[in-house]
Amino acid sequence: GANGFIQARGGQFVDGQGNRIRFLATNLTFDSAFPDKDQAPLIARRMAALGINCVRFHHMDNQNKPRGIWDPAFKDRQHMDPEQLDRLDWVIYQLKLNGIYSNINLHVSRKFGPADGFENAEALPNYDKGVDNWQPRMIELQKVYARELLTHLNPYTNTRYVEEPCIAMVELNNENSALQFAMGQEFHNLPEPYKGQLQMMWVDYLKGE
Repeated sequence: GANGFIQARGGQFVDGQGNRIRFLATNLTFDSAFPDKDQAPLIARRMAALGINCVRFHHMDNQNKPRGIWDPAFKDRQHMDPEQLDRLDWVIYQLKLNGIYSNINLHVSRKFGPADGFENAEALPNYDKGVDNWQPRMIELQKVYARELLTHLNPYTNTRYVEEPCIAMVELNNENSALQFAMGQEFHNLPEPYKGQLQMMWVDYLKGE
């Protein structure tokens, strides 16, 4: 991030000075996105020695601590665990010190349930894929999580993630679109009240409302 934020220009990634940059990236998934703080510097240095210059934080929204970012003190998937968030901050800081960018994934495999206000949630597609593109409350909860995470101040870099140039990119929603699920059977087999909600939204769209 020394040369500013990464941008997409002319089909290529460039840094803040317009210099083309290529990424050799890897994933940190599930609990590996939250390594022990004494291990994070070693991991970052090892990755740098291998030529890795970007790390994708993947599936960190899937489970409670220690495998994910959610606080096990709550039954819902709406409260980030402070220790997990601190570990995430620390490893991103260590990556930055070693010249490695980060790619933050927002929705990969978060699954809402009754504690989040969703009835019959167990009958929805895996990870709520497809449905979370149009269901109003799911959309709102995704916005809340994105806002809380990306505007959070990393105490080690002293920047919020929305202002941090070592964050190369943010993936909003992984392998997920309403179209791909509409073409299969997932939307036909939705439980109520979701099927009724979708039908009503479709009728309103056709009526131009």
